[in-house]
Amino acid sequence: MGYVILMLISAAGFLASASCQVLSWHGKDPPGGPAVFLLHFGVFAVWIPLVNLSNRTMPKGAGNNVDRLLAAALPAWVTKAYKVLSFLTALGFVYVIFWFLGQAKHQHQSPLLLEAPKQNLVPPMVLRWISTVWMAFYGFATIGFAGLARLARKQKQELSIDSPP
Repeated sequence: MGYVILMLISAAGFLASASCQVLSWHGKDPPGGPAVFLLHFGVFAVWIPLVNLSNRTMPKGAGNNVDRLLAAALPAWVTKAYKVLSFLTALGFVYVIFWFLGQAKHQHQSPLLLEAPKQNLVPPMVLRWISTVWMAFYGFATIGFAGLARLARKQKQELSIDSPP
């Protein structure tokens, strides 16, 4: 039950960060204003338990935790969603890097971003970049907790089958 609650919290964080992403592309402020940056702390609230719980449930000598959680009887579309989310996160970073390079070029600054642009960042741009990071962490946490919940359910069923009535 605990995995499901953490999965729902992670999914809510993912939806909140996705709405920030959409709003940033339209140049609108998210509801709640600066309070939306509480999503920074929420990442730690779900990510630290995910890492601890997945490491605790990992069999001795097992290799990759991510592969184990993705293979935990999750539907095939979850693995595809994981790959799409990874791609979108990388694409978001590339977009921001090129935006910074463009800003530096127009201001005759270092093209390698050794100096920060002299003007302040546009808040929608900051939100566009950071919401990509939030989406990645919350999305991966949602998938991870779903995998842990499925593994726990599977182990519980195996124990009930193995135990005498």
